[in-house]
Amino acid sequence: FDRMADDALFSSSRRSVSIACHRLMITQFQQVWSRKEVFLERDTAQRRAIRGVLKAAGRPLTPREVLNEARGNVPNIGIATVYRTVKALIEEGWLSPVEMPGQPQRYERAGKGHHHHFNCNQCGRTFEMDGCPGGLDRIVPDGFKMQAHEVFIYGLCEECNVTS
Repeated sequence: FDRMADDALFSSSRRSVSIACHRLMITQFQQVWSRKEVFLERDTAQRRAIRGVLKAAGRPLTPREVLNEARGNVPNIGIATVYRTVKALIEEGWLSPVEMPGQPQRYERAGKGHHHHFNCNQCGRTFEMDGCPGGLDRIVPDGFKMQAHEVFIYGLCEECNVTS
């Protein structure tokens, strides 16, 4: 009987140690995770180059366009760095995605007023257009309620129009 009591006490003690180890592991994981978040928000040459490219562009860019432009400042930057930084900038609210049907996703500075986009059929670049035609609710079928809209115009940009 004493042996059974000793085994139960040892088992209970081992369980307490296991719980303590588990709590320590969770605490260490949380500390590592918080350092990872700080790392993602660090101001690096790559991140500065990507922000600079997006500020200077004045139009929505694909990750590949961002990469090509950023390599002018940071030659060894990679596409994975661009994607990670773009994701972090979206989470910060600094960037917004621009989704166009049948096109790769593009990104532009957040906080702009309502606007639409022009896509060049020749060079593939996308440009911002100021203003909105408005009155689109008049073409919505009877009984329907428009909640949002996006206008995409396709054609030739100024540069491609001159060379064609």
